Order: sequence, then structure tokens, then C-alpha cells
Amino acid sequence: MQKSFTKLYAPWSATLLLLLLLATTTSAQQLMVRSGDTPGEAGTISLRQMLTNLETRFNISFNYSPTQVADKFVAGKQTRVTDANLESQLLKMLAPLGLQAVKLSDRDYAIRFAAGETAGTKAQEVVVKGSV
Repeated sequence: MQKSFTKLYAPWSATLLLLLLLATTTSAQQLMVRSGDTPGEAGTISLRQMLTNLETRFNISFNYSPTQVADKFVAGKQTRVTDANLESQLLKMLAPLGLQAVKLSDRDYAIRFAAGETAGTKAQEVVVKGSV
């Protein structure tokens, strides 16, 4: 009583096909999660990544604290920066985020909070009473 290969293979072919489809779907979902883009952020890039790209492209250096650029995004269309308009593009890119770029030398820039803004500190008037 010999069974043919096709009779043995037929029940497994549907299961194998289903497993392959599930594995492909999972990979596509994982790829979407890894990309970092959410549907609401389509066409944006993190400020940190944008500054890193500019450093590599123009052989310049940006000095900033991680808190200054954390959770800040710029429009992807602002990635079209040339050496001729670097400073004006930095102004357009950083101003809406409350930041500014200060040129320290030909190749060095400092990212700072725009005038009048600080990293979450507020001025308060305090009255101190007592004797000294």
C-alpha cells in the first residue's frame, strides 16, 4: 500500500502556503513599525536626523543638547538645502521650533533656543524677608 507523493503533499501545500503568507504579512508590518513614520508624520524627518544629514553633506558641525532637538520634526521638503542657502534654510527650519543657529566659525554652528525662550525655565519674582 504505497501512497503517491501528490496525495501526501496535497494536504500540506495549503498549510505551507498559508504559513508563507502570514510570514510575509508579519514582515511587512514589522517593516512599517521599524520605519519610524506614522501616518500623521508622513513627509517629516526628525530634527536630529536632519542635522546629522547636513553635517555629513556639508562637512560642518552642529553643537546642541539632546533636549533641544528631542521630539522635534521638520518637513521633508526642507531637505533641499544647498551650501549657498544653508544659513537661510536653517533659519526657516529652526524658527518654527523655537530654535536658532548661531555661526561660530566657517564649519561650526551652535543650535540655541531662540531669543526669549529657554529650556523650560520661567522667570519668577521672589521676595525674601528676614535679617542678615
